[in-house]
Amino acid sequence: MKKVTMQDIANEIGVSRMTVSKCFQGSDDISEEMKAKIMQVAGKLGYVYSKQARYKILILATDIFLDKTEEFYGELYKRMNELSGLHNMVLSLKVITKMEGEKGIIESDLKNFNGIIVLGQLSKTCIDEIKKIALPTVCVDFYYRNSGLDTIICNNYQASYNITASLIDKGHKKIAFVGNLNVTSSINDRFLGYYKAILEAGIEYRQDFRIDDRDLSGEFNELKLPHDLPTAFVCNNDHIAYLLIKQLKKQGYQIPKEISVVGFDDVIYSSISEPAITTMRITRKDMAKQALDMLLYRIQNPAAEIRTVTVECKMIERDSVFECIDRG
Repeated sequence: MKKVTMQDIANEIGVSRMTVSKCFQGSDDISEEMKAKIMQVAGKLGYVYSKQARYKILILATDIFLDKTEEFYGELYKRMNELSGLHNMVLSLKVITKMEGEKGIIESDLKNFNGIIVLGQLSKTCIDEIKKIALPTVCVDFYYRNSGLDTIICNNYQASYNITASLIDKGHKKIAFVGNLNVTSSINDRFLGYYKAILEAGIEYRQDFRIDDRDLSGEFNELKLPHDLPTAFVCNNDHIAYLLIKQLKKQGYQIPKEISVVGFDDVIYSSISEPAITTMRITRKDMAKQALDMLLYRIQNPAAEIRTVTVECKMIERDSVFECIDRG
């Protein structure tokens, strides 16, 4: 593989090599806007300025979350790489298998790292092993009670409440939730937001309207739908919403004329679906920046109070929701 140079960065942006060099040297001649642009392109191309990178950071993630079907975490890691230069960091990714995660095995030489970012939920056993290492650590998109680690999460509970309430506002009373409980803290919070919305609307909770979407290994299954079909489905992510729409259309249902479907995350599945999926958007760039900010603060302030930062979500309305004609 060809080594990325400052000239490659300059060519990509359309500036001189000297401008790129001054940026990495911290020159005041370069505007903050241009510095940010250069660092973003450097991260995208995989360039590391060895004289600048003060902190070596280990990114830990399970193979399930970096699977090609899980675009959210891959995009989040990409954003972290793009921003790492601005934080004087160089990132190294370590992928942990499901078995390693369950047993708490982390086969990596950690003495040369200054901090750890855990990307996506690892087992409690694995987190306990990480705490023994005593390196500054930030957990991204999950949490455990009394973990003693800094955490950044999106507001899954409120976001799911909002999108479920939007279905209720459109006349839906038979609303199902698609997602296994106790797989991740994010799915649990999304279920609880859904439950709060139907509870406040006076809609009776039905056990058959809580539908599993994956097996114990994390692989998606064909959904087992109730005989009394809901008029709307709240899915815990866009991928399963995309698969559900395909399954319903195969069975002859019109989406959204007969059944509405919403997702979560605003990844590519929400836009390639026919119809395009109404979903909750999590800004990956913002989440990545805050994770790096949090870890840098922890490295520089090891005795500071443990913090949890919450990133808000925005509803993106597309074509998968329709006004409900009550089926009773």
